[in-house]
Amino acid sequence: MNKNEFLEELNRHLLVLEDEEQQDILEELFLQPFG
Repeated sequence: MNKNEFLEELNRHLLVLEDEEQQDILEELFLQPFG
């Protein structure tokens, strides 16, 4: 899976979450380097 596919998939999941949960997940993701 390339980075764009990963981000598109991530977007689909984020759309179903509440804003607060989104923020937590985004903070967690961006604290970690991309594999």
